[in-house]
Amino acid sequence: MLCYSIKQFESFQPNPLSKDILDIIETLSNSLAISTNDFNKERVIMGEHKKRHNGGGGGANGANNHHRSSHHGKSNSRDFKYSCGTSAAPNNSFNVFKITTLEQKEGIEKTFNDIQILLNKLSNKNYRENVTQILDHIQTNNLYDNDESIRKIAHFIFTVVSQNAFFSELYSTLFIEFQSQFSIFQTILIEKVDEYIAGFRDFKYVESSDNYEDYCAFNKSNDARKATAAFFIHLMNKQALANEPILRIIEVLQDIIMAKMETEQTAGYIDEIFEFLAIFMANTKITLYDKTPHLLQNIETISKIAPKERKSVSSRTIFKAIDLYDKIRK
Repeated sequence: MLCYSIKQFESFQPNPLSKDILDIIETLSNSLAISTNDFNKERVIMGEHKKRHNGGGGGANGANNHHRSSHHGKSNSRDFKYSCGTSAAPNNSFNVFKITTLEQKEGIEKTFNDIQILLNKLSNKNYRENVTQILDHIQTNNLYDNDESIRKIAHFIFTVVSQNAFFSELYSTLFIEFQSQFSIFQTILIEKVDEYIAGFRDFKYVESSDNYEDYCAFNKSNDARKATAAFFIHLMNKQALANEPILRIIEVLQDIIMAKMETEQTAGYIDEIFEFLAIFMANTKITLYDKTPHLLQNIETISKIAPKERKSVSSRTIFKAIDLYDKIRK
């Protein structure tokens, strides 16, 4: 699914092959080269023996061989080439494949790599074991004593856990556990909420007919935003994130929609923004809007727009508003 906030964490690779496995591959490669050279030498010896036996192509054997060659339209050597599936001339040399050695991670980069592997393997069954191992990596490397290092760890973990919609609920539990042990995680969370809101102020809608590659990148970015929205909601419902940041996100999204309804003619833009608004509002209770009733009233206003009454509001958004309004009030 997203774009990491720290570029150096974008290229994490799985753990490299161990030295023992690399040694085995190299041994097999050398053995293959030796076997191939022995095979080529044996072919040369057999060829010389055949020439002497056939008398250089003369005599009865030579004539018979010439007859067979003429009759079949190809020599034995060509038969050999054809059966091997190649038309190239035999070559006594063999190109042994080169082993690509993956770069070994060291220091904090190795810690990031190890933590990412544990996060990717996280499940309900191994949750406690994996979280303990992640904490061990942090403590073993004394990262909690270094403000810069623990901040990088917090940024990195947030980026991974906030962009996987499928495991969003499980990841929110993990993040809350880290919040209780490292205060920097709460600081990072507030910073990320601010970044999330700022991203919508610069939101650019892309039509598939404009540029397909840009459209694919746009969809990928939206998927990441939706996963983060679900992550924020889980944190709020578990009381690890206050109501105010969520209300602020909802208000910003509604302000964008209400403004575009008056000034823009692009229904697709509003459709996309309303998707995010619905994620946040559909997972909240009506009591959240006790002090901000206008946020619920705005949804009611959109739900009452007649189809085709406004070119900037599609039927898709109107029907979503109707469903959203009914769901919140239940």
